[in-house]
Order: sequence, then C-alpha cells, then structure tokens
Amino acid sequence: MHVDSTNSDNLWIAVAPMFRFDWVAEPSMYIAEGPTHDGQGQLYFTPLNPKEDVSLVALDSETGARRWSVPGRGLADGAPLVLDDPARPGEKIVYHSTYQHAMALRSDGTLIWKVPTGLPPHRPEPGQTQAVHTWGMNYHPPLDALIGVTIDGQLYAHDRRTGRRIAGPFALPGAPAILHPRPPGWATDPANEALGEVFGDVPGTDGLFTLLFDVIFGSGYQVSNFYAVEPRRGRIYVAATAPDGEDGAVDGVSANGALYMLQLQAAGEGARFVLRERFFFDGGTGSTPSVSPDGSRVVVSDEHGHVILLDADLKERWRFDVGAQIAASVAVSPDNRELYVATRFDICKLIDRGDRGELAWRATLDAYPGYDNFNALTPTVAANGVAVMVGGGRQVGDQQVMHRVGAALLDRETGKIRYFAEGREESIAV
Repeated sequence: MHVDSTNSDNLWIAVAPMFRFDWVAEPSMYIAEGPTHDGQGQLYFTPLNPKEDVSLVALDSETGARRWSVPGRGLADGAPLVLDDPARPGEKIVYHSTYQHAMALRSDGTLIWKVPTGLPPHRPEPGQTQAVHTWGMNYHPPLDALIGVTIDGQLYAHDRRTGRRIAGPFALPGAPAILHPRPPGWATDPANEALGEVFGDVPGTDGLFTLLFDVIFGSGYQVSNFYAVEPRRGRIYVAATAPDGEDGAVDGVSANGALYMLQLQAAGEGARFVLRERFFFDGGTGSTPSVSPDGSRVVVSDEHGHVILLDADLKERWRFDVGAQIAASVAVSPDNRELYVATRFDICKLIDRGDRGELAWRATLDAYPGYDNFNALTPTVAANGVAVMVGGGRQVGDQQVMHRVGAALLDRETGKIRYFAEGREESIAV
C-alpha cells in the first residue's frame, strides 16, 4: 500500500523525467486502495463491493488487460501484498486477505493455500455499516509471518509458508471513533445515487459516497488506514483510536487518537500479540504510521494538522503544525532526514532536526493556470523528485471541486514542478 512494510512511500528508483497518460482499465470497479505491482508486468488490486463476484484482480501492466481474478465479492479487502517466492528464485507470491479468508497465489493465479482468518462474525446494530474491511496483509520477517489488521481494531497472523493461523484475533483497546457530521443531503444524496449507478449499491449503508466519507474521516471506526511493521525487531505500529474515557467522557466512543506498538512473539507452536506501548493524542487520526529506515523513529499525524515524530518506544520528540489536516501517511526519505507531508491543499517538506521539525518548502502546485490547484493524495519519494497528484478546480468555501487531475514530479530541493502530465483520476501513491 505504501511501498514497503514501514510505509516509507520511498522508492529506490529514478522516475522517468517525462511521462504521459496511457490506459484505463476496469471502469466499472471502485478501487479505494492502490494497486500493487509485482515487478514482472502485473498489477493486483481489490475492488470495493463490485457488481461482479471478485475480490482480487490481476492486470497486465502494459495494456490494462485482465489476466485473472479471484471470487469473493465484499467491502474491499486491502491492497495485496507481493513477496519473493523463497522456493522459486525470481518468482513472486501474492498474499490476499478478506475478512473471512487469507490466501496465497502465484502470479499466474494458481492457489497455494487458502485458510480462515478466524475473525469473529460482525453483526452491526441497525443503521450501522458492517466493519468487515481488512487493511491488507503486511510482512513480519522475524517469524516469517503475515499480519492483518481490520477496520474495527482486530489483529491476526498467519504462517507465510503454510497459511496456518498462528495468532489472534487480538483486539486493540480503542473504542469506535465519534461520528463526524456528514455533508447535507442535497450533496450526499445525488453523490450516492451517481456512484451507485456506476459501481453498485453497498448493502447496509446509505450509499458509497457516505461510506467513503465516514471511512476517510474515521467516523465510527477504530483503524482508518494501513499499519507498519519494522522489519528488524518486528515491531508493529497501528494508528487507531484511544480507549473510551481517555477523552474525558465514558460514552462508548472515542474523540482521541492513539498509536499502538505491538510485538508478535513465538508461543508454543504458534505466536501471540503483545501490546508493548501506547501513545494517546487529542483528536483522531486517519494516518498511516511511517517508520524511519533505521527503525528509530515513527511518524504519525492528528486531525489538527500536526506531524508528530516519536522514538521507537513512542516517546514524543517533536510535533509540527502544517496548518491543515494531513492525508494518509507522511513519506519518510532515508536521505537527509527528509519528510514529505500531504494535506488536501499542498505538499510540505520537513527536515527532522532531532529535537524539532523544520519547514523546508511548500510545493508550488501550478499545473493548471487559471484554476485553483490542489494536492490530490499521497506523495511518493524517488531519487530525482517527488511524484504527486495535482488537481485543478475551484475552492468553494472550505471545499474543493476538482475538474481536472494529473501526475506531477516535484523537485526535491525546491518543491517546484519539474514535469506534469494530464491524468484520468486521483490515485494513492505510485
């Protein structure tokens, strides 16, 4: 989802200095989480509640043509994880998890194993959405295990080779997040209708637009984004909600965010999750925690626009206010302690000075002259620039109406656009 297990959003490549719009595939599917590339010419993605009975789709990355799919229609199941096949050098294995099953497949679609996750059945109250989304699997090298985290704060683990469930489900101590006010019906009703016509209705919800709004703002859920695994010591970092009462009111919901650090420890023939540290902060978070390359620092954000940098044991080192709520994860570069922060308005470059964060620049997003220009999701760091999405449209009050969108490459030293190409739609990372 965010390039590697630590969510660095950093790639050890140089981006092509010029690029162009190429193809569109699967226009009848809503793909909420980015596709995963296997390095052998295939892309893998999980659609959200598709009309067709599929939970995983493989495409040819050169043409967009579908190669194969896996059945299991549901409320999306997280970005697929692709790892090397230790038994077959040069080949890959795709790991995929729905709420009910975890599975491993070869790049040609051949099933290696499929096992139950053991997650408890979710029976929502009337009017509630089913919290059965999993945030994709991540890799835990010390135990050669696969880990999953759900939107309602459940963790589970499987042996990578056999698929045998070795730990969980383990419930984080947070409470469901408070419900954020939704946009008025004159906006949400036609949006739900329009999305429903293209992508289909989502059972048990008011519509796809409302569902996405609730997830993005964390309304009613505990974990609203991906999570990190530090590969050397196997520490697991999950941004979620604090327990009920930490916000000063015991009311069954949480207004505060939390960062949890867990470890997966061997226990008999299996393993167990151990909650080691926790860090609470005011306001919730839609953040994915990012870990520095040496594992010494963890970065998260709150809903008030603060980048919060902590050490590996979750002791706060500094926080920096970028002026607006931060989208998704903070990109962490291994070079020069650089951090790249995306809000819905702009991209910021921060320098970690050890005891403080320092603003280096705010990006000059001028891809669309004559329009208001916006950042349109997560940056990806490469050797020769930062790849971003830029939208052009109009600022209406505190809302953005994007008419056009494309991909840009920012200069890492100045934040100015080096190259821009018109695109089709916004996207998460590259």
